Amino acid sequence: SDIDECDDDGDGVVTFDFTNQQTQVLGVQNPANFTVSYHSSMTDAENNTAPLAVPYQNTNATEEIFIRIENNNNTNCYDTTSFNLSVFDTPTANTVATVEECDNLDDGNNANGQREIDLNNFDNAILGAQDNTLFSVSYHLTQDDANNNDNTISSPYYNTTPFSYQIFARIENNLKTECYDTTVFTVNISATPTANDAEDIILFEVVYFPLIIM
Repeated sequence: SDIDECDDDGDGVVTFDFTNQQTQVLGVQNPANFTVSYHSSMTDAENNTAPLAVPYQNTNATEEIFIRIENNNNTNCYDTTSFNLSVFDTPTANTVATVEECDNLDDGNNANGQREIDLNNFDNAILGAQDNTLFSVSYHLTQDDANNNDNTISSPYYNTTPFSYQIFARIENNLKTECYDTTVFTVNISATPTANDAEDIILFEVVYFPLIIM
């Protein structure tokens, strides 16, 4: 079967050991009676030339690997097959600074520490210079949900934990969603004070007149 792997360090290179492919090619055949080799072309596989060293490191993001299985007693008795390997970029979830928001009256109470925030406003910070057509960002309330891509929260989000809570963001490769990264940031909602009406201050001027005795 084909192999899909995530490139976790951004160099485009992954090391493969082909263990599963060897097991699949042999099937129920006795591995003591047959030799399996890997090649970069069908011609090499058929001629049993230029076998690839295993573990193998890819040189391209997508490659076709050709397998030769031969009888140890007579190497002219052989068969070939192939599989594809693909390496996908793992994105980086860039950090988001702590978010400071003032409560509002949208829910009728500007001091309860709860309000809606637009999570999509943080997409650019998490993506950084990464292409938003290649990677997608989602938001979650726990690390487990972010890791498993479960229980995505929609935007705008109205917090149920008042005043301070955490958002776990996940960024994933659209072509291979198993290639992902996460980050977490804190949202603080501060109560907004109310300026109540104050009583007017009235000043009286007292005028003193001199006493005149007649």
